[in-house]
Amino acid sequence: MTRPNPLVGAWRSGTLRLAAAAITATAAGSTTLFLLGAVAVQVRAEFAMSATQIGIAVSVLFCASAVTGPIVMTFIERLGARASVMITAWLSVVALLLIGGVVDSFGGLLAAMALGGVAQAFGQPAANGLLARGLRPRRQGIAFGIKQSGVPLPSLFAGLAVPAIALTVGWRWVYFGAAALLVAVPFLVPRSVKGPPPPIGAPVGKPASPTSSRPLRRLALASVLAAGSTLSFGAFLVDTAVTGGIDPSTAGALLSYASLVSVAIRLLSGWLADRVDLDPLRATTTMMGIGAIGTAAVGVATQPWTLALAVTIAFGIGWGWNPLMDLATVRIGGGIPAAASSMIMTGSFVGAASGPLLLGAVADLVGYDAAWVTAAAMLLGSAALVFSATTMEGANARSTG
Repeated sequence: MTRPNPLVGAWRSGTLRLAAAAITATAAGSTTLFLLGAVAVQVRAEFAMSATQIGIAVSVLFCASAVTGPIVMTFIERLGARASVMITAWLSVVALLLIGGVVDSFGGLLAAMALGGVAQAFGQPAANGLLARGLRPRRQGIAFGIKQSGVPLPSLFAGLAVPAIALTVGWRWVYFGAAALLVAVPFLVPRSVKGPPPPIGAPVGKPASPTSSRPLRRLALASVLAAGSTLSFGAFLVDTAVTGGIDPSTAGALLSYASLVSVAIRLLSGWLADRVDLDPLRATTTMMGIGAIGTAAVGVATQPWTLALAVTIAFGIGWGWNPLMDLATVRIGGGIPAAASSMIMTGSFVGAASGPLLLGAVADLVGYDAAWVTAAAMLLGSAALVFSATTMEGANARSTG
């Protein structure tokens, strides 16, 4: 008698499809952002754009996400996880096709990037809703770790597509190829996760709206500071290293190393959350605090090995808490995990739009050492807010226990 293949059974039951859908929904939401960074040289040459205009286009995307976030938060639970993933994918496909086939000016690029920002506002909340509703609590930690590891996937695709496609048949075909891949995203979602969610039956003390929860409001503010700090890592690390006397090739390799460390820590933190009695908010507070030390050290490290050590702490520990924040958010959100995630992600979008501008200005005026100290202070401020949310949630649990 032939034994059933466990992978086939898991796929048919929807477990693997659920994980795949969450990863690809997360990646779909950020594809428009990462592709522009990959083909920026070709886009600038064709449209006669400056580097500042590319930066403006990226800021427009994050501003669109930040503005759309509160709107998404109000009705994403009514739509349901399946519909939200489909919206993410189709909005991204339209934005990519517009850039690849229609856009021929800076103004057109801004409009398409804004549409990609709307898709991004749906992406991670939709993915979190899928995992929160479709998986048992003891499987959610590693699932969120895997989902967060999907964030760099568009960057990986873009890096491979530039020499293979952009430099051979043209940069627009990179967008067409990405759009073709994203068309398959909605079909990955199991049909058992669809339509409006069941009526909210969360325990007493769970919010009917994310804005009514004091812990969630604190976490949203923490996300502003944390995103403003950590999303500046990739923007300024290479230039900081080169300015400090490290050769460009080593600096580029250091950035790749930092990304791998961050992915590994995200997976590890999610795995540990499922297997030990780990309070995700307290763990997040600790990781942010330790990460702040490494962040400050990045600005003063002058040797490759000291910078690698600082980067390991800053990127790995200081940016590896994302799965734990996701896990805490859906737990506090109770019956509205997607709406709660949307509120936290809106804070992240605000930080992503403003943080790099602030730290770039500090670097220009005072120097990179001051900029990294500022980033460390922002991360410490975020840790303090997360800790205060921890105490609030503990008080709520005691009052309802």
